[in-house]
Amino acid sequence: MSSTKQSIGKSHSESVVDAPATEGASRRGFLKGGLAFVGGAAAASFVPTGDAAAQAPAPAAGVLPQLQAANGRPILFRGGMILSMDPQVGDFENGEVLIQGKKIIAVGQRLQLPPNTLIVDASNRILMPGMIDTHHHSTDTAFRSVATDSIILEFPNSPGPKVHWQAAMAAVNRGSTPDDVYIAELVFNLSAINAGTTATVDVSGTGGAERGDAAVAGIKKAGSRVQVMASAAPGPADVTVRLTDEINRLQKTAFSSTDQLLTLGVGGDGPNPAAWKVAKSFHLPIGIHFWGRRAPLDPLKELLGPDVTFWHFSQIPNRYWKWVADAGAHVSIAPAIDMQMRQGWPSVQKALDFGIKPCLSSDVSSNMSADSFTLMRAAYLAQRAEINNRVNAGEVNVPPLLTSRQPIEFATINGAKAMQLDAKIGSLTPGKEADIVLLATDRINVFPVNNVPGAIVTQMDTSNVDAVFIAGEVKKWQGQLVGVDTNQLKRSIEQSRDRAFERNKYQPKMFDTCCAGPELPDASAP
Repeated sequence: MSSTKQSIGKSHSESVVDAPATEGASRRGFLKGGLAFVGGAAAASFVPTGDAAAQAPAPAAGVLPQLQAANGRPILFRGGMILSMDPQVGDFENGEVLIQGKKIIAVGQRLQLPPNTLIVDASNRILMPGMIDTHHHSTDTAFRSVATDSIILEFPNSPGPKVHWQAAMAAVNRGSTPDDVYIAELVFNLSAINAGTTATVDVSGTGGAERGDAAVAGIKKAGSRVQVMASAAPGPADVTVRLTDEINRLQKTAFSSTDQLLTLGVGGDGPNPAAWKVAKSFHLPIGIHFWGRRAPLDPLKELLGPDVTFWHFSQIPNRYWKWVADAGAHVSIAPAIDMQMRQGWPSVQKALDFGIKPCLSSDVSSNMSADSFTLMRAAYLAQRAEINNRVNAGEVNVPPLLTSRQPIEFATINGAKAMQLDAKIGSLTPGKEADIVLLATDRINVFPVNNVPGAIVTQMDTSNVDAVFIAGEVKKWQGQLVGVDTNQLKRSIEQSRDRAFERNKYQPKMFDTCCAGPELPDASAP
């Protein structure tokens, strides 16, 4: 970390200044024009007095309109704490990030600036890569908390609520329409941006033009970076034919370019060698739900590779772990859901034991918050609880405890690798796209900040997400989503939910457990 001392107590103002064409490394250049604010590691606050007050200009124009109208103009974030997640770039207690268009141009201190650079005060902010959720069922968004107490595996001798998650969801979600899919995708992806998640793997599937196109429309409207996992459209033909047709259709429409926020993959449940071979023929990433009591992995052994990600991967025999590690495949752990829904203890330490760098996923909003702060904290606590229990039981030579920096790696660069997008996102690296989150450190839940990774993983939550940029475009600023009518969104998704409840004759349980009383309908019922 840089030796530059962090300034304390400085107010964060919405202030900018244009960099003159001759400005280089001098910090005096930042104050040219007499703006009534101080950036970098200067005084803790700037309050004009005497002659200085008489000379102080009017406040600078608002930052947001200038960011929105940047149109390729260089933008410098100055005076923030930089957590790059790139060991070659390093971290800075008081640093700068220069972006232009989609790309990160430079990260460091006293950067040489191009002419006409827009300089933004980033004091009292941590700048970090956008967080990445590598497994989420976005089309269930209208049913947040509906199935909170449900489980995914049932055992006859299990105490407490025993309603299967699929049964709980079937009770509310049969007969969803393309309009329902659209609003669910829109709301989820905007809420992800609001929480600092700039990239998501959407495992809802496409399943044909009507629903698939509605999902894509909702994602594009939100402006998020999403990898959509294609699924075969319903029909009598062999899955190979149906999936091939679906991928061809998608690549001619919403996925015709590789230089865009939307990318394509193939996902599904259980081992399906035929589907995997189709995905590999198109050079697409593959995702699979897989945990204990699933079908054997043996049919897929020869197809494993760095293009494959296993979602959950808990309660798994060691031989499967070795296959995955040897093939360079990825493991996406859903730590909160795994603990809540009985998929098994989160496999953080198991992955590390086999040399696998895990990534994180939220899985379902019907049961748990989908924000990355929840995921990082759950992974951090689960691994430390496991190791601490082993130590308390007298075990020796146990693995080291997770540090707070490691879950941030899980949620950023490891997720980018699983998406096959690490050349583009996952770290604040010059040349990568500018997916950047600014976290506020001047909020009462976190100040004073004495350790950056520790503050992020153990202290912060979504309220600290002050600004979000995706591919250099501002999506959230000063704690507010840009250009989003949240009241209208709320009305739209409530109407979608109400239609679903009426359609399925479901009475919401506002204060009781979702899974008490008579058993819900069987998930396999028509």
